[in-house]
Amino acid sequence: MPVEDQKALKQEARQRLESAPGDPKKMVFLHALILAAVSLTVFLINGFLDTRIESTSGLSGLQTRTMLASIQSLLSFIPTAFVMFWTMGYSYSILRAVRGKSSDISTLNEGFRRFGPILRYNILEYVVLSAAVMMCLVPSLMVFFSTPMGMKALEIADEGMKNGLATADGYLAPELQTQLVRAMLPMMAIYSVILGVVMWLVACPFRLAQFALMEEQKTGAVAAFLTSMQLMRGRWKQMLKLDLSFWWYYLLLALMQVLVVLDLVLPFVGVELPMSADAASLVFYVLGLAGTAVVSILLKNRVTSVYALFYDKLRNSQVMQEPAQEAPRPNPWNYQ
Repeated sequence: MPVEDQKALKQEARQRLESAPGDPKKMVFLHALILAAVSLTVFLINGFLDTRIESTSGLSGLQTRTMLASIQSLLSFIPTAFVMFWTMGYSYSILRAVRGKSSDISTLNEGFRRFGPILRYNILEYVVLSAAVMMCLVPSLMVFFSTPMGMKALEIADEGMKNGLATADGYLAPELQTQLVRAMLPMMAIYSVILGVVMWLVACPFRLAQFALMEEQKTGAVAAFLTSMQLMRGRWKQMLKLDLSFWWYYLLLALMQVLVVLDLVLPFVGVELPMSADAASLVFYVLGLAGTAVVSILLKNRVTSVYALFYDKLRNSQVMQEPAQEAPRPNPWNYQ
């Protein structure tokens, strides 16, 4: 079956999941549940630390505030680091499922066992994607500030400075900050569109690197990137069609991420919440986290299995096309 036939590819992926010897539904349930639990735990600990920092004051509490702030900084890396390795283990379990192999909780932990290569892989990915983000920022600002909307944002900032509506540190007054954010919303939309296109183009050659990295125990991060680039050569159109066919899945995930920070967005559009800021932050974070977990449990296997099968077929095709290695000829001068 050619990978160009998306309908057949999705149908075969679904059939392979249903006939997998393990329980892929259990794998995605454990993956989503533990990921949500870790994220919520870190969020609650950060909230507790915020309360402790606010309760200390003066020079006598400076050391305590510094220590608690340092702990918060370290905690902020835990969800990101956990996702890196935990998601790799999940991807590996789905790859095994589409290949007819069983998986269990130890398969999900495979990402942690391959700590070094996965860490290097994520560092390389971060460097590449960060460069793409910076490349998008300047064009977005140039486009925005060349429009009437951009001029309005500059006028708001200039008015605040001229009329003394700024603090001693140079920050605008809260009411002007709200106006400025509202005026900058079109720029954020422009930036999101440009960023989405550029990020897809930059990341496309490496989309299959995670499967290549987890497939072979001795595969390094650079080798996985190179393997993905080889497999994706001439396949960008198929990958784009595949991504667009799952637009509903990515839209749901994006909406859940918006829900997480909705308490910060609503005040800028004139909506006041009937609860304290801390309560609103907790409510929307839990709702977004729960929504993300539900979407993952119901749909993630369906999507990830198609990409895993896409990789598997390209990999098998590559192996079949590789010329067989000739046996080494004996050296007539070797008398041992």
